[in-house]
Amino acid sequence: MLAGGVAGAIVRETFWLSVRRSLRCLGVCARLRGQDALATYDMSKQVTNFIHALAAVLAGNAVYFLLARYLPLSARHDPFRIDFGMVVDFSICLAAFVIIKTIAGRQPSKPPKG
Repeated sequence: MLAGGVAGAIVRETFWLSVRRSLRCLGVCARLRGQDALATYDMSKQVTNFIHALAAVLAGNAVYFLLARYLPLSARHDPFRIDFGMVVDFSICLAAFVIIKTIAGRQPSKPPKG
């Protein structure tokens, strides 16, 4: 059987069907208001938080792995173990998250459309 099998194909088809419906609804609602569909789309707070968190984890881990060779042995992470290196990695990711949220909070918000 192919990767994912019949159940995977059903899940994929259901997912893409819901995406098409959402985009169609977005386009119809925008056309009723006489606006471009993508211009009216505002990212939800959850999506924004997810993107900020993902960027923080990627940036934090990149910084950690660049600094790993210069860290003392006790601050280096051993794979598949919970150790002080994991705390150091988490701290760097947390600092990256705070920086990203601070920068994002300083950007002026869009005025409400009305």
